[in-house]
Amino acid sequence: MDWLFERVSKILVIFSVLFIITPFIFIIFEGFNFIISLPFPQEIVFSIKLSLKTSILATFIVSLTSVIISRKIHFSSKHREILNYVYAFPLSMPHLVSGLALITLYGHNNLGKYLEIFNIDFVYTPSGIVLALFFINLPYAIIFLNSAVDSVDESIFFTANNLGLNNFKVFIHVLIPLIKQHIITMVLLIFSRCLGEFGAVMMLVGVTRMKTETLATSIFLNMTTGDFDVACGVAIILMLINLFINLMIKIIVKEKSVGDKNFYYK
Repeated sequence: MDWLFERVSKILVIFSVLFIITPFIFIIFEGFNFIISLPFPQEIVFSIKLSLKTSILATFIVSLTSVIISRKIHFSSKHREILNYVYAFPLSMPHLVSGLALITLYGHNNLGKYLEIFNIDFVYTPSGIVLALFFINLPYAIIFLNSAVDSVDESIFFTANNLGLNNFKVFIHVLIPLIKQHIITMVLLIFSRCLGEFGAVMMLVGVTRMKTETLATSIFLNMTTGDFDVACGVAIILMLINLFINLMIKIIVKEKSVGDKNFYYK
């Protein structure tokens, strides 16, 4: 019986690997000619630049905000469970619903009409891409960092305060160095998620060529116009970026000790 179990397990492993890898291999075959046909069309160059610009900006804002919030949640015993539930709630929500929520709030019939007074418009504009990326990724970053902050021995903070460091200095000189590996990982993951975000971005800013066209929405746009090879070529670009990010995580993030507790990724 044990022999049969091992055989079945091996077959399932082989099947699962082929099941996952094969579709991506076919994407490479379909989009290979587009990738090697440099230079890329102006539309694709625009989508690459816009994706990088909005993703970098959103990643920076999310990273800075989530680190500060995670530190505050750690010391907020009174409302901690409520806050954790609030931040966890959007994670299970379809991104199309999140995008619909954003356009409902920031649309010109609600908050958007007041923002127009200050010449701020998030609907069908590149700035809306950053807003959508921030909205989608902030809860994920906070939940990710919460576990890292919680793994730090609280006596370290207590000792630092007794040595005369205020909360801000403890945050900068104690907490950040202790969880820097987790922060680097989080930054890389958020950047990857920003580049690949589709649902919320499409709902809030639409898909307009040479205006709000990101890499992810470019795939959808080219699919709808019948340019399948171009769509696969753009998909290869995203795949290569994702592969690079995963390699960076493997290289940078190694087994680390946070405080006096082991908290690591393999």
